[in-house]
Amino acid sequence: MRIKQFAIGILLISSLTVIGSSPGWTLEPITDALLDKADRDAKDVIARAEAAGNAVAKAIGEQVLKAIQALREAVHSSIGDAKEAYLQSQRETYDNISKLLDQAENLEKVSMTDVTSLLATVSNEVGNLPFINMPPAVMLYQPHVMVPDGPSEIPVHVIGPKLASSDPTVTFNKAPVQIQNSRDVELIALLDRRTMSFDEREPHYVPVQIKYDQAQTTWWKPWTWFSHDFIQRDMTLLLLPKTLGSYSIQTKLNSIDYKYKDIARSAGDHGKDNSMNVGIRPDPPDVRDGWKIDVDKLVKEGLKYRKTGGDDEASCSGMVSATLTPDGFSFQLTFGHKTDWAGHKSDAAVHCVMTVPLVKATPIIIDGPTQTGDIGWSKDVRQSLPGDLASYIVALKLFNSKEYLLDADTKVPFGLIEITRGKDFIQFRPKPPTDF
Repeated sequence: MRIKQFAIGILLISSLTVIGSSPGWTLEPITDALLDKADRDAKDVIARAEAAGNAVAKAIGEQVLKAIQALREAVHSSIGDAKEAYLQSQRETYDNISKLLDQAENLEKVSMTDVTSLLATVSNEVGNLPFINMPPAVMLYQPHVMVPDGPSEIPVHVIGPKLASSDPTVTFNKAPVQIQNSRDVELIALLDRRTMSFDEREPHYVPVQIKYDQAQTTWWKPWTWFSHDFIQRDMTLLLLPKTLGSYSIQTKLNSIDYKYKDIARSAGDHGKDNSMNVGIRPDPPDVRDGWKIDVDKLVKEGLKYRKTGGDDEASCSGMVSATLTPDGFSFQLTFGHKTDWAGHKSDAAVHCVMTVPLVKATPIIIDGPTQTGDIGWSKDVRQSLPGDLASYIVALKLFNSKEYLLDADTKVPFGLIEITRGKDFIQFRPKPPTDF
């Protein structure tokens, strides 16, 4: 019984040890089938980017394609025990490549900041992959897109097996570029941003040449000691234009449509040695239709009226200014008295007609001014908006010639511009990715 329990215990401990120490139990190996799928996805991103004229997305797809090839080479060169030992890093690299392709799948909604940050992570992982029995080669470089503004020195990280010991040289526009050898699988080319020609509005590609010795020297093969096999490769960089994009803001303004008309009103009565105020109002149908007394016109020009009947002892005194409102006013009649042959006093009568101006004010939306401007890479642009603003639509045109209409708090494509909307302004803040 004790022997049986001992045997079970040994078996359990052995199983736990194997599971805890061998990544092969929990991680799926990277196969050519998986890499082929990633390869196809990357080529699909490139093809759709070319069809859409999206130079940045195309450059990202090409860079991912190189990362997939580097991972494939690392998988093939890691054999035996080494393959088990490196399975963890290979798997993490593949998972990040898959994540990058998922983000780049939708060219319209992709955030360049997120993609390029993840691409930098992939580049670092590729630099840490094992490259066994492989000649020096350029597999990946970062960054691949550059903006005109920023520090004068741009470090370009070049990753590949044995690059640091391959006697590398880098040139740009036929001039030598200073390089640093940080690791065996990485060198850093220090480009001078001031030597690069950035167009005003169009992106363009430029090549940076790297030359290195691919010869493999083996100590037990003397004929290889002094052999050289220098080759040159181009690292293509995308130089973005000085203008990140331009905007056009089509505004709509709140306005009032005024209509005017005159109506005739009459006032009449009788009295003796007194005055009387008669209320003047628009007709009920006019009131229901939105017509009001034109107060401004009456203040400026006064009320037009005349006496059309009655006695000489009564008169039309006019509008009582203190009572004037958009809904109506009072008209004053003034009475004296009539005296008969016996000396008796009696009422006097008067009849007046007047022309009353009306106004109908209807709120409407009209076209406002269209405001335009350019957005650079390093400064906020704040555009003031006109008063009485009802709404607006921002037409944003990026350097890749694609135009986007933003009529609400829409996320700007590629995450390159942050828009802040105020009551009387719109602010555009450029947000170039940090690894540019």
